[in-house]
Amino acid sequence: MTLIRKKQIEETLAVVESGYKARSLWQEVRMRFVRNKSAMLGMCILAVLIAISIATLLIDAVTHNAFYESMVVQQDLSKKLLPPCLEHVFGCDEYGRDILLRMLWGTRYSLSLGLASILFACLVGGFWGAIAGYYGGLLDNAIMRVMDVLLAIPYMLLAIAVASALGSSLFNLALSIGIPEIPGFARIMRASVMTVKDKDFVEAARASGASRPRILLKYIIPNCFAPVVVQFSLSVANSILNIAGLSYIGLGIAPPIPEWGAMLNSARDYIRDAWHITIIPGLGIMTAVLSLNLFGDGCV
Repeated sequence: MTLIRKKQIEETLAVVESGYKARSLWQEVRMRFVRNKSAMLGMCILAVLIAISIATLLIDAVTHNAFYESMVVQQDLSKKLLPPCLEHVFGCDEYGRDILLRMLWGTRYSLSLGLASILFACLVGGFWGAIAGYYGGLLDNAIMRVMDVLLAIPYMLLAIAVASALGSSLFNLALSIGIPEIPGFARIMRASVMTVKDKDFVEAARASGASRPRILLKYIIPNCFAPVVVQFSLSVANSILNIAGLSYIGLGIAPPIPEWGAMLNSARDYIRDAWHITIIPGLGIMTAVLSLNLFGDGCV
């Protein structure tokens, strides 16, 4: 190999190495996410749904709920079970209310409840999982046995029990969906903490005299986010389905709030007479869940 050729190879390796070192962990994740077309599609759909939710919230704030009361909730029995047409693109429901408007306003309730319930589960489960994984011993054993008890109860049965005990409200519905999700986040966080806590940089923090809470909060938990983020995105999709399920059996959001599951519940008696009042809310739930699943797969 000539000296010139060897020098060219060394320069190429240096450029590649410097470019690799310049990328942070989040930059690598972003580049991998951008290359995933299905994940980008899921993110675009999710962005549209979030934009719709924000738009409906702003409309209600500007009009002081006047538009909501007159167009979304107001009944018009002369248009009962009206099929899709130019005036009402998605048709009307059993009370003559425009399904398109109710679907748009329902986006806000379904997404916000799904996010709120899983955020609650992530914070509570992640906290106890981090404590159990870092301190270990009897504390770890006690925390995880409680989580095992919660895992032993079927998910929907526990959600129904909590919803029945607390009553029907938005806050209680988020709690009833979030509580059964706590053990899953606790186990994931515990496993991640147990993997990270013996790394060299954690040992260096201990040697420098950092306290246990500081080590846990500053050095360990930030390096355990990746699996938790994936679990969060996938759990939000499941929570939307479970909220729809609770609303379908009458334990979710009470009418006339246009939540998608509640719309399916009120339309089930007319499924043979008017296909559109059940198919359209079902497609909305399917679209939201699909976008979240695609987005979650891209975070892996």
